[in-house]
Amino acid sequence: MREGRWTTVTESEFDHEHRGLEAIREKLPDADPWRAWSNFTFTANTGHVREVDLLVVAPGGVYMIELKDWHGSVTSENGTWVQTTPGGHRRPHGNPLHLVNKKAKELASLLGQHGRRVWVGEAVCFTDGGLRVRLPAHDQNGVYTVDELVAMLKRPPRDERRRITAIDSREIKTALDRTGIRKSEAEYKVGPYQLDRKSFDSGPTWADYKAHHSELPEVARVRVYLSERGSEASIRRSVENAARREAAVLQRFKHPGVVQLKQYYPSGHAAGPALIFDYDPRTLRLDEYLLQHGKGRRPAGPDQRCPPSRRRTRNRHPDRKRSVPDADGGPTGAVGPGETRTNARTRCPCSGIKVSSVRWRRVAVRTPQAAPARQPASRFILRICLSKTPAGARRRSTRARAARGPAV
Repeated sequence: MREGRWTTVTESEFDHEHRGLEAIREKLPDADPWRAWSNFTFTANTGHVREVDLLVVAPGGVYMIELKDWHGSVTSENGTWVQTTPGGHRRPHGNPLHLVNKKAKELASLLGQHGRRVWVGEAVCFTDGGLRVRLPAHDQNGVYTVDELVAMLKRPPRDERRRITAIDSREIKTALDRTGIRKSEAEYKVGPYQLDRKSFDSGPTWADYKAHHSELPEVARVRVYLSERGSEASIRRSVENAARREAAVLQRFKHPGVVQLKQYYPSGHAAGPALIFDYDPRTLRLDEYLLQHGKGRRPAGPDQRCPPSRRRTRNRHPDRKRSVPDADGGPTGAVGPGETRTNARTRCPCSGIKVSSVRWRRVAVRTPQAAPARQPASRFILRICLSKTPAGARRRSTRARAARGPAV
């Protein structure tokens, strides 16, 4: 089907979506009464904004199609669809047929209000031909692969009186234009959060967006983990595992100076998993802060580790925690297990810089007590805001600690 008869309302930025739509488009006839629209939104009578992957007008009727790029296998447990990824992770999903059925009825109602009464059917299409579908028979009604979907669309109508003609097709197009279909916003949504168009921070495999809750006066920081377009399944799993590890560690980590994890969405965005954090516009990365306020200082690298004497003192009591001073210099809480308890006016032994509050910085956290004491846990990111102290104060502090003796 050529462009014009096939209308791409919103061009997909994601390779797997583009592949799925192109696979269907190549197999559809380029003749009346066939028409198709991909990636658009409409506003239902209830006020809900609905996302549509694909709408097809065929001789046998009008069909709204939900595309799913799932991999591995899918089963049903008490009405809930459960996807098991190639890596063995289980992801529960609501039955997508229920929602697409609701959206199809809402769109049919709008088309009727704008001059063309028509029945709109629903379908779910799995675009990965290698997906193992193990759903019960009653759940497989309306579920297709790409080839099965095209074969279903080409079937003649059961009642010739309901056949869609070229005139009917043009009337449906006119009614659809009157409903006010718009570009899809799916690429800028994670759960109930609407993302800003541009990320304000990014790394090799992630991008951070400022986001607003669609129902509440709430602002959040959304980190979307990204996989390269057309990347292998092993690379996608590696990115997903990295997001899962960070979420698993941060959900147990609570500190008033640390940006808190609010929610983890394994399949929250088309590009990859997403993590939702509290948003604080004052947050800076450590390297940014040192560049602005540290007079050329840089975070300690692998060649600038703590001296052996300090390292022995630090590791002497692995179950103790480090106190972090607040803005007034008093302790506010613990950074994490695996550090000794120190004076509230703590300074980095390598740079002599006083820690004033915690934001985001990569540190190592020990595993829970049930695990071996020497086994390292997952790493996660913290950013630390630092305040510089005079060199003379650092020397006086060092002499004072030496007079007090080793930490206990």
